[in-house]
Amino acid sequence: MIRKTVSLDENILFNLERCGALERFSNFSELVSVALREKIEKIEEENYRAQIAAAAKDPMVLEDIRSVEEDFSYADSEW
Repeated sequence: MIRKTVSLDENILFNLERCGALERFSNFSELVSVALREKIEKIEEENYRAQIAAAAKDPMVLEDIRSVEEDFSYADSEW
């Protein structure tokens, strides 16, 4: 485990106390770890969506899709 010191805006701590978030965790480190894991997942999902959007505009990807569709067009006509 790595130890880091963090500085929080007073309003963040106040809001955590006000909404009872601190009681949901065994300690503050657990709260921070859970929050950071959730943020990482969100960032990874945003990155993935950006990569998909970029791929949708990539001429090579579009050509590969067209080629695969053409190769399997016979299967579409069997229904």
